[in-house]
Amino acid sequence: MCKVPVLLQRVLFAGLISATQVRAQETDPLASHRRAVLAAKAAFDSARERVQRSETRNATLPVIRRYGTLMLRGDTTVVPRGVVAAIDSGFADAFRHAQPILGSGLDSLLLGESFSITPAEEGLPPAERGGAKSGTALERFELRSAFRHPILYVLVEAHRPDEERISYSVTDWLGTKAGDRLPERLRRWVQNYVPLHVNDAAMDRLTFMQMRRGIHPVTGACLDGSLAACKSSLAIVAGDDTVAAWYDLETRRRIAIDASRASIRWGPGFRETADDCIVRRSDSACTAVMSWAHNVTLVPRDAHRDVLARALKQGGDGAFTRVMQGPESEDIGTLLARAAGAPVDSAVSDWRRSVLASRTPSPAPNGREVVILFAFTAAVAGFATGRRP
Repeated sequence: MCKVPVLLQRVLFAGLISATQVRAQETDPLASHRRAVLAAKAAFDSARERVQRSETRNATLPVIRRYGTLMLRGDTTVVPRGVVAAIDSGFADAFRHAQPILGSGLDSLLLGESFSITPAEEGLPPAERGGAKSGTALERFELRSAFRHPILYVLVEAHRPDEERISYSVTDWLGTKAGDRLPERLRRWVQNYVPLHVNDAAMDRLTFMQMRRGIHPVTGACLDGSLAACKSSLAIVAGDDTVAAWYDLETRRRIAIDASRASIRWGPGFRETADDCIVRRSDSACTAVMSWAHNVTLVPRDAHRDVLARALKQGGDGAFTRVMQGPESEDIGTLLARAAGAPVDSAVSDWRRSVLASRTPSPAPNGREVVILFAFTAAVAGFATGRRP
């Protein structure tokens, strides 16, 4: 009996396997999708393992600096003095911006936090990744926080460390971290961010432009001097019920009908409530639909943040701590008054004066102004067509 050569056996076996896989794919149309999901999961697990190894390694590095209760870890035999000096300067500048807004609350944000400054691994030979040798001439370093929200990551060039970029990144990290500590209502109102500055002229100018051509008459009334209209424009209203504050019943019904016709994907129960509004013209159902679909602001969201920053600055050293301890049940106006240590009218009036002072425009809008104005216009357009922005 003639034996089949080993090579031919392997070819036949491989062909049998391929044919089996093809038949399996024909009977399982989701096979390719499952493989893609498994590949993505494997890539994610691999990346997570690399991050965990990196964090474990960085946690063993010596502490080379302390900024309040925050620690900076690194190997001074590898990291140049100029890089460390730039980090010192960047943190000092960031804290200078943060202190008037966060006060003593800054220490609680930094408690237990640890940053590391290590060589950028993409610039190292494979043999030295995970720990560069002492004396190695390196060009780039990574300043990073722990791998949890919010994440800070800055690439620092050894020959020309950018102190301003470090300061901006740390300031932004602090603002995001502070936003996470706010009571839920206030956190939504500022979209999880506390600006560590006030008097942003570009933002004030865009706010004025948007309010002057506003989608609601209350914004014009604010510019004309009505403090109550200013608070309403900022969504500082009783019970945070902007639907009732901004629209009478007939307007609510009309907008709710338009919104319900434009979208049927608001969630379980929406269709039945919308039918009650459209077909049976139920006032309560139209109000419910409007509340469901209502997701718009009359001023750019940065205006909310600016008012919070002013209230915190007015409230002094313990303002941020008072807000963090505020009950979740308090509305926006009460929480802002808690921050300011006084009625919110003062912070709102201060914000209005700043907006009015920006009426003289610059010769041409800068890139940041264009982006903010486009984003806000898109959000309003999304609401007008019944879609969430």
